[in-house]
Amino acid sequence: MANTQAITYVRMAEVLTGLGMITEDTARRVLDEAASYAAEPIRRRHEIACALESFGVAVAIHSEDVDFADAHYGWLLNEAAALTGGKVTVSGTKRPQPSPPRPRRA
Repeated sequence: MANTQAITYVRMAEVLTGLGMITEDTARRVLDEAASYAAEPIRRRHEIACALESFGVAVAIHSEDVDFADAHYGWLLNEAAALTGGKVTVSGTKRPQPSPPRPRRA
């Protein structure tokens, strides 16, 4: 049977708490901050990502900002690692660079 419940902040809090990804206190804090719209369906994909970020379970990298990823690769990984509550650390990272194109032979 398909899940037909609308995606709302309230529903996200229930699911994330049930999975053990957030505490009841975190759920309550986010729902208090989003009180005026917490029960409203989230319809846009980017708003779902923002909601997950509000609960502290996601890091958003906006597609129009990917050019800055090269300069901030380590920072982005550390932001993601911070979501694990210290269970994951990041060190000695290198972002692989694409190989330069080979010269064409005549």
